[in-house]
Order: sequence, then C-alpha cells, then structure tokens
Amino acid sequence: MGQDIQIVVVFDETATERRKEAIRKLANQVHQFITNGILIHTYKAMIEKPQLGEAVGNCHNIALGFMTDLINAGHSHGWFWIQGGNKHRLNDRGEPWEHSWLEFDGFAVDGTARQKDKPDMPTITIGESEFYCKARNIKKIIKRLDAAQTRRWIFKQAKTEYA
Repeated sequence: MGQDIQIVVVFDETATERRKEAIRKLANQVHQFITNGILIHTYKAMIEKPQLGEAVGNCHNIALGFMTDLINAGHSHGWFWIQGGNKHRLNDRGEPWEHSWLEFDGFAVDGTARQKDKPDMPTITIGESEFYCKARNIKKIIKRLDAAQTRRWIFKQAKTEYA
C-alpha cells in the first residue's frame, strides 16, 4: 500500500512483563492494520502539510482518522478516541492546549510523534495511558468516545457543517 509508518513502543520503567507483552501485542496489531492497508485516513492525516498557522501533525485529524479507519474496517471494539488538555498550558493562539489520541486496553496510541532523526517519518507511539498523560502533561480528559459515540459525533458535525 505504500504506507511507511514506524511504530515506537514506550514502556514505563515500572511496567510488569505482562503489561510489556500486552503492549507488544497491541503494537503487532497496529502493525497489521498498517500492513493490511486499514489506516488510510490515518496515514493521509499524518503526512498532511499544515495550513498556515496550524501546527504540524494535527492530532485531532490524526486521531479521528485512526478511529474512522478502525470503524470502517470493523476493528473498533474496545478503542476510544480521547481528547485531553491542560488549561495552564497554552497553544500558539493563547488558548488552553488540547490533544487527541486513541486508547485501547489502558494503552495510549498516538500518531503525532515526530522523530528527531527522521522528522518526516510518520510515527505511531504506543505506551501506558497513565504514563503517556504524565509525559504529555495532560491534566484533564475532556472527551472519551467509543466507536458508536464517535460515529454520532461525526454525523452531528457533518449535519452542522452542511446545514
């Protein structure tokens, strides 16, 4: 399919062997999604050039694309689209910073990472959700939507946009 996406697994130093094995299993599953061409919208969002004034790697588009791909492929059971933030951390426009990612079985799956040595390589980072939120300085979960809730959110947005 031509998608070149790297997967990086990040372990918390206190992770048990059981949790490490679970995260490796999830990484293998995500790798299969890539290999099978399931992450079409995800990949497009990951390589999309930002519009003027927009940050590189629009986390909301990437996370929503990922969830959409999972829904379309029938693999969304147990996955959640998460939005979190920190009102004390401001974005470039001076607004409270917000971030989107997916979660599965207590693991965060984020397609916004940029590698220092390969900044143009789309990368999905997988790690324990609690560790991930601490590392990203996320203080509050704003939205947690499963597949059915995400579909309703998409339809509501489309209805509003085209009304």
